Amino acid sequence: MTDVATRAGSQTEPSIHDASSYSHATANLLAPSLAGGLMRHSQTGRVILVMALSVAGCGGDNSATTTLVPVTQPGLVTTAEPTTIQYATTTTPAPATQPGSVTTATSLPPDTERCTFESNGMVSDTWLTFDDPVDDSNDWKFSTPEEQGMDSKVIASGLEKLESRHIYSFLVIRHGTIVMEEYFNGGEPLLSSNVFSTSKSMLSALVGIALREGYVNHLDQPAAEFLPDLFGTLDDPAKSTVTLRQLLTMTSGLQWSESRDPDTVFDTTDWVRAWWSFPMAQRSGAGFNYNTGMTHTMSAILTIQSGMSTCEFATRYLFEPLGITVEHWSQDPLGVFMGGSHLFITSREMAKFGLLYLHQGQWQGEQIVPRNWVEESLTRQVRAYASDNYDYGYGYWWQLPTLITDDPEHDPYTVMAAVGYGTQRIYLIPELDIVVVFTADGSHIQSSPEEYLDTDDFIWQSIIPAIIPDA
Repeated sequence: MTDVATRAGSQTEPSIHDASSYSHATANLLAPSLAGGLMRHSQTGRVILVMALSVAGCGGDNSATTTLVPVTQPGLVTTAEPTTIQYATTTTPAPATQPGSVTTATSLPPDTERCTFESNGMVSDTWLTFDDPVDDSNDWKFSTPEEQGMDSKVIASGLEKLESRHIYSFLVIRHGTIVMEEYFNGGEPLLSSNVFSTSKSMLSALVGIALREGYVNHLDQPAAEFLPDLFGTLDDPAKSTVTLRQLLTMTSGLQWSESRDPDTVFDTTDWVRAWWSFPMAQRSGAGFNYNTGMTHTMSAILTIQSGMSTCEFATRYLFEPLGITVEHWSQDPLGVFMGGSHLFITSREMAKFGLLYLHQGQWQGEQIVPRNWVEESLTRQVRAYASDNYDYGYGYWWQLPTLITDDPEHDPYTVMAAVGYGTQRIYLIPELDIVVVFTADGSHIQSSPEEYLDTDDFIWQSIIPAIIPDA
């Protein structure tokens, strides 16, 4: 069986997220500036100073119009003269915030910084870790596996594999209770690390919320409606047909290689324009092609429509209700928060998001994400890789390995997963009321992929068999 982590290095999550792939991009993005921060390195444990591009964070005045000056890079298709794009204007009036519509988590102290980061640009080392200042232990219930109908010996049989596979954390939650929480290789409950593309699932939740709040009308709206200054200057009018639905399902039709092309984008000032400067390889909606540019475009659209940065929007509508504190979220040079990677939270906070989706978008009795959005997100919308039996739920970025094995009689369970590069995972097993979280130091995955855990296999070998019948 193909390892998701191995696949992530070649198809699902290629070297866009490998530290070595930033050799050229970070040389430009991380010029000396006034912004910097103290962070702990994931491998050495040392606290180091990181310099980053100084751009306005969530704490800045993002309600003001921001002028974006597109740049043309060699090899990119741009036929029109550079124009300006206003990321803080709306194509339709943004609705007022509904009083009382958001519950503030009691675990967040009033003075907790929520979107102002010491380093607001792209960090130079994607495997840095941060310390979460908020201990959310009181948000959780803990028990033995047996109390929740699981055999601890079966789960423990797989634990010896984890430390040697660069794993930071391993959590099992059943019936809303943490029954197993293990940390390795410097991992700990308050260690906040880059969750990479599991954040695409979180960004998709924001789209569902934006639909409910009226910031966007429907998924079949063309992206060009929200970015007319950009799409009006592109070389191919077919690009203006790409809809929000096709951004979500990664069926835009743009030519793109996640392993080869990212530096071409990261070497520019305007990432959104650079991504859309690639030519169309097929008509929009015709087929799946993994492209982080589509989620980053969605982040820009959320910023335009809400009048808030994506970080502010996420904090107000998603993270605060769940009691999640973001330690870092990278931005592009124009201040758009990265749509689909470089979001730093703890493994417990990842588990909270998993429970939110396991419970159809509800958290402590409140509907945080619309139920119908969660159901659609966890339903196959497109076959991602025909050879791997992997479906892609509304690119709402839940990647769905429908079956762990190819034998339906042997494996009756549907398993959903939010998948991030380097073995960052949130698994849902709805029939068993289980959430499983893995985080890892993926800095060696390009050079030594064999050292990384086959997390799909671990679910089959050590989680599903641990269920005690009729318990």
